Amino acid sequence: ARWFSDSEAVVSTQSTGVDIADGRSGKTLLCLELTKETTILDLKKMHIKEKPYLYPTRMTYKVSLKEKALPEETKIGDLDTFCDGSVLYFKDLGPQIGWSTVFFAEYIGPIFAYLTFYLARGYIYGATTPTTTIQNIACA
Repeated sequence: ARWFSDSEAVVSTQSTGVDIADGRSGKTLLCLELTKETTILDLKKMHIKEKPYLYPTRMTYKVSLKEKALPEETKIGDLDTFCDGSVLYFKDLGPQIGWSTVFFAEYIGPIFAYLTFYLARGYIYGATTPTTTIQNIACA
């Protein structure tokens, strides 16, 4: 039963069966009962109950394989083409790292590389070469 039309009177507790399919193979992974008030974040929480190794930042859902991922605040009732028996495509993005980790790795890497070349210049360039004032200041 289609319950997303504006012209129809809809009870908010009415639920519909939704298949969650793998975004790569199309194989059905889960069947869940959702209401039109269910958000994608709520859907992620339901999915996590079934697959505890997942976490919200690792998961995306799409209406079709070619569309963009749905934002977490999207309500199932806001999807125009959605009805009973519809399919949402799930994709596991894999383990995610935080931005602070990316920032740290991005900036500490060049510092260590410069320090390595400064301290091991005799092994790298052969003869002991004198350091310049700029090199001494940079490694201070």
